[in-house]
Amino acid sequence: MKAKTPRVPRPVLDVLLAVYRASAGKTHHRYYISVDRLALPLNRERAKAAILLAVLSGWLAGGGSPVHSVALTDEGLGVLRARRIID
Repeated sequence: MKAKTPRVPRPVLDVLLAVYRASAGKTHHRYYISVDRLALPLNRERAKAAILLAVLSGWLAGGGSPVHSVALTDEGLGVLRARRIID
């Protein structure tokens, strides 16, 4: 039986993909990026909510309170791969 992938809202996928692109695919063990440097197709409030959800879900690692820098986790990379957004 195929493992079911979690339902991920589109704004969160947008954030994960933006972090992936900005970090050249590096995961959190090596690379954090400033939230302000992300090219997000979302308004500020939606972006903050999507980032918070991704951090709480374990798809992003966040730095600061409020979160000012983020990094893609292995789980976040897996979400993008499971949806065939990246190879």
